[in-house]
Amino acid sequence: MRYHSKFLSIFREEFRDEDIENAGFLSREAFGRCLETLDQENKVDIGALVEVADKYETGAITFSTAVDALSAQHVQREGRNITLLQYFYDYYN
Repeated sequence: MRYHSKFLSIFREEFRDEDIENAGFLSREAFGRCLETLDQENKVDIGALVEVADKYETGAITFSTAVDALSAQHVQREGRNITLLQYFYDYYN
């Protein structure tokens, strides 16, 4: 769990910054902004990831559904296939 929590730290901070009303969820637009801020190397198809995170089109993306989407999506970094959570963690550390 500690290992997983380490990767969540970067995303958790950005999620909280976008959740200005402290509602516990982000709009599709706020989630997109969160991803734009984190994705400095343009590795993420933000539109597709928003669709995955809000697959029922409620317009509200909870932290846990966002984490599920980021954990399921993989990117190549330095010859390795890693989750987006790990990619964000590696990039900022």
